[in-house]
Amino acid sequence: KQWYQRRVAITAGDWNYMFLTTAILALVCNLHVYVFLIESPRFHLVNNDMKAAKKSLKALAALTTADLDVDEIEIVDTEKVNDRKQTFIQQLKDLWTYPVLLKEGLCLAPLWFCINMFYYGFNFAWDMILPSASLYLGFVMGGVGEAIACCLSMPVIQFLGRRRAMIVFQCLSALVFLIAIADVDLGNDWGLDSVLSLIGLTTVSICFSTVYLWTSEIAPTSHRGFAFTFGSGLGKFGGFAGPYVFNNLGPATTRAVPWILLAVLSLLCALAAVFLIETGDKELTHVPAEVQERRKGFRYRI
Repeated sequence: KQWYQRRVAITAGDWNYMFLTTAILALVCNLHVYVFLIESPRFHLVNNDMKAAKKSLKALAALTTADLDVDEIEIVDTEKVNDRKQTFIQQLKDLWTYPVLLKEGLCLAPLWFCINMFYYGFNFAWDMILPSASLYLGFVMGGVGEAIACCLSMPVIQFLGRRRAMIVFQCLSALVFLIAIADVDLGNDWGLDSVLSLIGLTTVSICFSTVYLWTSEIAPTSHRGFAFTFGSGLGKFGGFAGPYVFNNLGPATTRAVPWILLAVLSLLCALAAVFLIETGDKELTHVPAEVQERRKGFRYRI
């Protein structure tokens, strides 16, 4: 994506064309979300909208071979989730009523900020990592790193679990960042940091995939949109900070400073993941009370 954006800008001689083409592609690629995707019945149930919940169930049933008469099915609120009034104010009050929600949110916050900082820092810094090479070679390297991450993400997350995968790959990222401090010339304007940046992008991209999946499972249905909005907002700030750390912090100080900073932040993210619960072997929660119940017996072991 970044390679395409810069190609358009450089070819056209105006960065405004990059933003225009990106906006058009984003619009076209996301139209299907509003037309074809079906809203979760859980969301409608939490909002006490039984009619919409049945409509979603009917649409989902049409995608299968099940012969279900959804209109004749009675939806029973056995867990009394509809006794609550689902509003933004209520969501904020729940953070006080159920402290576990606030604690888990505060643990997710650095993950969203730092992972986006690492990810976009790499993607907008290949011309610094390979200063004498072709600009497009850097983006090809980025594409290779992300392709490897796409192939590894799901099997690794399935094998290790969300929590362990995040801890392991944040620690690996920290190790990569620390080794990259060494100024080793490999010839042809390639350095040790160039090779390690490819490895680092791979580990960071796996963390990028994990944080989206993990957030959706940690947050209850009543707060899932709230959690993603909060996390994505922090991620945007991290995305703005990333290119500065990769492109400007080193020349302003020494080449070791940005790598040390990235390593420290990766270790802090691994520590934050230690305090979060593994969700791969648990059912999704609907309301905050279930989140509090889920934390019972939790141990801080890896």
